[in-house]
Amino acid sequence: MMIIYLLNTFLFCSILDTCDRKFVALTKKLEGYIKLVAVADLNNDNKTDIIFIYEASKQVDVIFNLGNNKFADPEHYSTSDEIESMTIADVNNDGNLDIILGLTNSINFVTILLNIGDGTFYKTIASSVNATWQTADSIATADIDDDGKCDIIITNADKNYVGILFNQGNDTLDYMKTYLVGIYPKSVIAADLNGDKKVDIVVANTHSDNINILFNNGDGNFSDPISYSTNTGPLFVTVGDMNKDDKNDIIVVNYFSNNIVIYLNNDNGNFTRQPNISGVVNPLSVALADYDSDGSIDIIVPNYHSNNIGVFFNDEYGGFNRSTSYLTYPLPRTVAVADVNDDNKPDIILGNGFYVGVILSRCFE
Repeated sequence: MMIIYLLNTFLFCSILDTCDRKFVALTKKLEGYIKLVAVADLNNDNKTDIIFIYEASKQVDVIFNLGNNKFADPEHYSTSDEIESMTIADVNNDGNLDIILGLTNSINFVTILLNIGDGTFYKTIASSVNATWQTADSIATADIDDDGKCDIIITNADKNYVGILFNQGNDTLDYMKTYLVGIYPKSVIAADLNGDKKVDIVVANTHSDNINILFNNGDGNFSDPISYSTNTGPLFVTVGDMNKDDKNDIIVVNYFSNNIVIYLNNDNGNFTRQPNISGVVNPLSVALADYDSDGSIDIIVPNYHSNNIGVFFNDEYGGFNRSTSYLTYPLPRTVAVADVNDDNKPDIILGNGFYVGVILSRCFE
């Protein structure tokens, strides 16, 4: 196995402390444009590995973390059709994290690479429950029906549906329920939004400029969608407790209007929209982390049509008036946060054009 050392170092200052932060490219120039990155310990060595997919590719790659700021060459895993979306979860309850892929124009629109535990994927599950579905534009996981198994939530943008594949165990995704949502749903997330210990669903609808919330009725079925308007082009949605009240708030990334919007949770199934967070350039995703270690969740956003990534610092009440930015390669698109160098500080992992890179949070001599 060839080792890739951290390459192409750039130095810039942080307002967080007196240390410098470095953007480093973990790979040489790759064979395709990076579409999505994820992080997980796939081989159970207590180190964070990096998983990524390319634009219009039938391949998922894994970069294993070797420790001491060294990573292995990407290992390639092929699929039957182009990959559109990805998430990581333990699908078969064996204690190992699996790679779940949403394919496009494929009868096997959800394909799962099952992990044997050492980063080796020994079996592939392909779901063709609904042969007319064909594309999984976005994908999330949660135990929807409280049976202890990881179910899979997907959207199909062309058909304006969100669908739930129920995990029956024995490596089987047995049936799917579908719900009509807004126009061109491109992002989905699952979380308890009303404090009833049931997993609800949020969908960002790009062409109808709104989000839909589907509340879990507790029996595996969901309410009719409730809509909240956004700005133009919501392409990504996630959730997090942004004001430290132990409730999940909703964060929406609006690509065409160059802003981010937070909807604070009122604990009664209703949400209050906060002022826009501006100063971003065509954002396609965000990551959430307590980046400055003050106990509040901050927002990390790659500015796609630029060569930088922004960090917006939380004032503990869900306000974001303080920010900084870091230089990257051009066209940073996708972001994740994890401690990749075991210093107990969050690092920023980027899909940056034809490179996978990281902004290390540790101090350098």
